[in-house]
Amino acid sequence: MQSDQKIIIKFDGYCNLCSFWIKYIIKKDPNCKINYSNNNKTNSIVVISNDITYYESEAIIKILEYINFNPTIIYILKVTPKTLLNYIYNFVSKYRYAIFGKRRSCYIPNKEN
Repeated sequence: MQSDQKIIIKFDGYCNLCSFWIKYIIKKDPNCKINYSNNNKTNSIVVISNDITYYESEAIIKILEYINFNPTIIYILKVTPKTLLNYIYNFVSKYRYAIFGKRRSCYIPNKEN
């Protein structure tokens, strides 16, 4: 990823799993180039990068690339059929509150947390 590129991540601030991953991403973005919005009205994480909007597994891959996650894992995700990745993503998304719980208040990300 380009170091000067900025992205926006829209996520469910009430979801414990989503909030956990946003905290992880914040730690991997020391220059604070990622902007966050927790008012996502979809059942998918949304990433906006260079005026292109990514959903579901594509959004996850875009984030992992941006934070320089393990290249082998990114490669495996990219060669895995998108329909399979999105099926898994949608399954987790559908049951995220039942599996990981729901926050009482919406998580508001900042570099201190």
